[in-house]
Amino acid sequence: MHHAEYEMKEYLPSDYISFIESLGEFYTETNIHLDIEFEPLDKIDQFNKDIEIEKYAKGFIGFACDGGGEIFAFNTQGKVYLLPLIGMSSNTAKEIAESWVVFKQQVLVNA
Repeated sequence: MHHAEYEMKEYLPSDYISFIESLGEFYTETNIHLDIEFEPLDKIDQFNKDIEIEKYAKGFIGFACDGGGEIFAFNTQGKVYLLPLIGMSSNTAKEIAESWVVFKQQVLVNA
């Protein structure tokens, strides 16, 4: 494992990891008019490399996508953001929850 990959995984909150490990499927709905498809834990590093998040939005780690043009990402403090794939940058990140726990409780539907 490369050092950069290890650093990316450090951003994942333990509550999120537990949720993903217990999840039977990786797709659900949100109440913000977007669907969400979670990346399997063993694919998160490759997902982030593929979208070049380190280049365009350093300090974020993508963990899911909406099936369209946006991704869900954590910052280094564990806040949840929505980032556009086109025009991705730290400046275009939109905070949608102060933590994974809040995101799960207030944004996910039937989670």
